[in-house]
Amino acid sequence: MNQDNQIHTMVVEPVIEAFNNWNQPWTFFDEVYHHPALSAGDRQWFAMVWHTAMDEKNWKHAALVDCVAETTSALQQAYPLSQAATDAVVNAAAYQWK
Repeated sequence: MNQDNQIHTMVVEPVIEAFNNWNQPWTFFDEVYHHPALSAGDRQWFAMVWHTAMDEKNWKHAALVDCVAETTSALQQAYPLSQAATDAVVNAAAYQWK
């Protein structure tokens, strides 16, 4: 894990984990992205996380459980997020895809 990933994770991860507006999951990206605690670099890093989560290759399976597993794996391989943050990103992405 490189130092930039560690730095961005320390700032962005708590913002992701604090999202609780699951009755409006389509607001996830904007609420996290525009959070006042995030710098421009943090926003760019989060956008890359989101891009990974939204990659269509993760969502090509018929069964949602397979899509979730694929997306979770892709995020875990690329970013040092906690399980809770990973789950939140995957959950929000699933709402966008399904």
